[in-house]
Amino acid sequence: MTKNLQEFVGKNLFDIYDKEILNSILNSMEVYQDAQNASLEIGKKYNLNIMDYPKITDVIINAGIGRIKNDKQTRTKFMEDMAQIIGQKPVGIKAKKSVSNFGLHQGTINAIKSRLGIGSLKSKIKTYSFLEKLINVALPNYDGFFGYKLSSVTYNGDLHISITDYSLFHEIEYSTLKFGFGIIIKTNIRDREKALEFFRLIKIPFVV
Repeated sequence: MTKNLQEFVGKNLFDIYDKEILNSILNSMEVYQDAQNASLEIGKKYNLNIMDYPKITDVIINAGIGRIKNDKQTRTKFMEDMAQIIGQKPVGIKAKKSVSNFGLHQGTINAIKSRLGIGSLKSKIKTYSFLEKLINVALPNYDGFFGYKLSSVTYNGDLHISITDYSLFHEIEYSTLKFGFGIIIKTNIRDREKALEFFRLIKIPFVV
């Protein structure tokens, strides 16, 4: 490669157009390499058609923000923080109807959601950048956490997990106000045992 990859650290991804540079960024991610190796290992082990080799297809992040729905400053700060963690701005989800018992009014933003895909090279970098931070930064620093239950993996091959404190991500300064969020890692695997095997190979911790 003719250019030094270090030049592009911290640079806006959408300002980079050199495919060689983008591929180098993607290939430098440990989780991406683990996913590639896991796909090959499982594909060959079960003699799968190459089109059926396991892969991550989407990552969906969502969080309920009902307790700060009326605090615009805190809500804005949370959404900005989540944008840093995810790598893109989340979408605010508005309440479809009013619920008087919870002080919820129709049209009030009470949740956020974001989807990361693999449709393009830049999208793939965003997705694996988030997974890199999740698996190699947040989870190892999750105090008292030993792994997710096996039931977190569905029979459709998707992983449903949660983070109770978003300050586990290094982008977030320590805050006394704790926020959590849910994560769904979707795959093309339609076999739960193969999905568990795949997630273990990319270093998602599980407890039996």
